[in-house]
Amino acid sequence: KSRVLAIENTSNKGGGTCYEWEEIEALRAVASKHGLTFHLDGARLYNALVAKNQSESDYGTAFDSISICLSKGLGAPVGSVLLGSEEFIHHSRRIRKRIGGGWRQAGLLAGAAIYALENNVDRLAEDHAAAKDMAEFLGQQSWVKNVVAPETNILIFGLNEDMDQEAFISTLAEKGIGISQMGPGKCRMVFHLDVTPAGILKVKEVLASI
Repeated sequence: KSRVLAIENTSNKGGGTCYEWEEIEALRAVASKHGLTFHLDGARLYNALVAKNQSESDYGTAFDSISICLSKGLGAPVGSVLLGSEEFIHHSRRIRKRIGGGWRQAGLLAGAAIYALENNVDRLAEDHAAAKDMAEFLGQQSWVKNVVAPETNILIFGLNEDMDQEAFISTLAEKGIGISQMGPGKCRMVFHLDVTPAGILKVKEVLASI
């Protein structure tokens, strides 16, 4: 029997797309009707909040539990947080302990996470703008088959059939540019805190020479 209804926002394989709030409300109603726990995989939740101008409190009301990654676009060196009721968190801590989890003297990492939450949320819009700019650039390249219009910081594009995808990715890696494969002929770029304007210019120069 199903016990949990879980969604991911933003969607990784969906190219960083975001749920509309009306969709979340509809799913909340389904979960409530069938007695399901409603969980959010919010690894990139703050990208969605910035892109959609939504609030954390609304999400806290809609979901029974939320996980948030602090080391992606927010730029913390490591770490995630799990949110939920007091009873849920107590149970989660017991499960974590049973499987060997738990940190000692993690204050320095917590400090970095707090800094990220206090200083790096609004700047996520810069990553979104960079993804849109790169999408426009890729759309002008003859070897690009198609580009999925990015909504946040993830950019997916397709290569022409005559392009060797593995060779393409390897060539970029040799030049210090990392992109990932999202299936045959499909590639993914992700923009984040460590992708600088100078780095983006370098990427464009390399891609333009292909």
